[in-house]
Amino acid sequence: MLILSFRPVHAQRQRQSQTVVVPYDGMTLSYRTTTTRSLAGQESETTDFFTISYHHLLKSMFRVDIRTNSSEEMLELDADTRRYVSERSPGDYIGHWIPTNLHVGDSITLNPSLQYTVHSANDTLRLVDVEGGIGVRAFRLLAGFTITDPLGVKWDVSITRHYEALTGLWIGSVLNATVFFGTLNGTLKQEVVLVGNGIDTDGDSLTDLKELFVTHSNPVLVDTDNDFWNDVLDPLPTNGLIPNTLLVALVLSAAIAVILILKWSGRTGETEVQESQSTTFQ
Repeated sequence: MLILSFRPVHAQRQRQSQTVVVPYDGMTLSYRTTTTRSLAGQESETTDFFTISYHHLLKSMFRVDIRTNSSEEMLELDADTRRYVSERSPGDYIGHWIPTNLHVGDSITLNPSLQYTVHSANDTLRLVDVEGGIGVRAFRLLAGFTITDPLGVKWDVSITRHYEALTGLWIGSVLNATVFFGTLNGTLKQEVVLVGNGIDTDGDSLTDLKELFVTHSNPVLVDTDNDFWNDVLDPLPTNGLIPNTLLVALVLSAAIAVILILKWSGRTGETEVQESQSTTFQ
């Protein structure tokens, strides 16, 4: 289930300064597709799953594996531009990972050569994972078109896609289509949702979705910043200086405090001895 709460944004140009580097080598995202068809009073619904995996090849090049229950497709993309370099649709932005410097009113062409318009940069969505889910801020992209296929069937189609605002990763979409064929009318609705289901690939006690969208750590590494702290224990799992620098500072502060206390105690003791000697002399 994907719960959407739309918040209109008026030509905003301010974006969060935080930069989140994705994809991670070996990262896999799972999606659920629910398709509902209605024609001549008959309805049917099917549910399928597919995964998208990212594998680093060389420099900014990644191989993308898209797997369904019955097929597998491998494509290459440039992580710097977020565009395909394979023959399928060279130059198009990939549909599952977009730039994060978009603004309301911008247009972007996604595979397969379909133009979308950014209608919001501040939608609030909740992804179902564990412990009540994960709230994220997202872009909302809209597209619509009408086509007539070779069989003479007319399709009126509208598509809404959502992408998490900091990473640009695809988190869900809804396609609605009305079909006209002679005197018969039908509808098609397809909803795609990123699902977590509590999956924790690296076993660090943080789910993959929480690492991607909350802590912004690597879901396939126990210790993202290589500071010898498990991501679940690390207050800033993407900063290699924390918490070790803080711990060193605390130890040094404690040591300085002990030294000062000992010195103060020594001075106090000397003063008491001097006062005692002075009293005895009198």
